[in-house]
Amino acid sequence: PYTIKYFTLAGWSTLWMTFVGGECGLFADQLTEWEWSRKLPMVVKSLLGLLLVWLAELSTGAVLNIWLELGVWDYSDSLVNLWGQISLTHGIGFFFLMPFAIWLGDVVRYYRYNEEKPDKLWVYYKRLVLLK
Repeated sequence: PYTIKYFTLAGWSTLWMTFVGGECGLFADQLTEWEWSRKLPMVVKSLLGLLLVWLAELSTGAVLNIWLELGVWDYSDSLVNLWGQISLTHGIGFFFLMPFAIWLGDVVRYYRYNEEKPDKLWVYYKRLVLLK
């Protein structure tokens, strides 16, 4: 398949990932915007965020990598993967990235929309570990 060598950022990513990452960041931010999700434990928010990231990666990867054969990413070497588009290994990383993404969204809303001041970042991870 044709591999994208143009528009690379550091030899291991492409500008396409900016769109996928931005989409995932918006998903994570929404996990605290819905009324029903505000009371969910951080571990549940992180799992929901992971599922949304996997959905975004799988759908985008199906178009860019499988259908258009652009070869933007390939998780085929990962132990547990689905069509090389999503993997359990990378999913663990995304799971632990979710509290940061949620915190960042809260910080942006605090400064941009004068919403409630968010807790420190470590508190978000404390909630994750303590299942709160």
